[in-house]
Amino acid sequence: MAKIKRAVSTVDNSADRLQQWFFFTASVATVALVMFEVNVSLQWQIILLTALVILLGLPHGALDPIVARRYGLWKTGSDLFHFILIYLLVAAITFGLWVWLSNLTFALFLLLSAWHFSNDWRFKLSQLNRIGMGLALIVIPSLFHSTEVLNIYGLLISTEGARQLVIISSQLWPMVAVLLLTSLWQSLKVDIYSAVEIVLIIITAILLPPLIFFVLYFCLQHSPRHLLAIAKREKLEAVISTAIVFSVLTVILGFMAFLLMPEQDWHQDLLRTVFIGLMILTVPHMILIELTQRLNPVEITS
Repeated sequence: MAKIKRAVSTVDNSADRLQQWFFFTASVATVALVMFEVNVSLQWQIILLTALVILLGLPHGALDPIVARRYGLWKTGSDLFHFILIYLLVAAITFGLWVWLSNLTFALFLLLSAWHFSNDWRFKLSQLNRIGMGLALIVIPSLFHSTEVLNIYGLLISTEGARQLVIISSQLWPMVAVLLLTSLWQSLKVDIYSAVEIVLIIITAILLPPLIFFVLYFCLQHSPRHLLAIAKREKLEAVISTAIVFSVLTVILGFMAFLLMPEQDWHQDLLRTVFIGLMILTVPHMILIELTQRLNPVEITS
């Protein structure tokens, strides 16, 4: 039995390492393209973002029913219906708050996202350094690509609100820089691969356009890590079927929302649809993950 557990652990670690190497390779290749001045237009960046969010980002949240079942939040079909209803209610409330108080709601969403993303280093770094890593994902692009970030935020909130958020984010850089250095030092003592991951995240956040950086981190690091964590504990058939069903439903709703957008530039409408959709669906997802981590602090869910 001990040999079987060690064998399973080895397979799990191999899958995690493969995911890290894939992220490493994609990051280095993308930075190389930028260094060789291979420019990708904004329209193609948005198309790439949309495609990868559909393929890798949505399944990351579409598996929430499986996560909820594992922790006993639903057992019967009726329970599942109530879970989905509550999940959609939280998403609807988030959307309503964004419509009513867009600047404040979006600012709070960025803070919650930083906290949520910090879970990627849950067993690698101290809590303070994890928060530093989460904040770095927002602060570094705001510091080095303020105009691009301002334009993206401006599609979701008022121009003045977007400007204030970029300014505030940029001003956090001394604290984030210290936390990044201590995170790097801490990870070097625990896992060299985590240290390389931190370095690459810093480099890509500095050098790459914000949308490309977001695609790399969210779609090739954060989401696959979550998917792997669930796939290790659940039946593969259930994981695949659940991911497909709820991802397809989400895409259909997103397409309907895109058609309701005011007729402006199609790429701006598409970008707005993607980010608003991610925002309103990520809030119930983050609440669920936070709850499950309270129920079982040992397992990784992010």
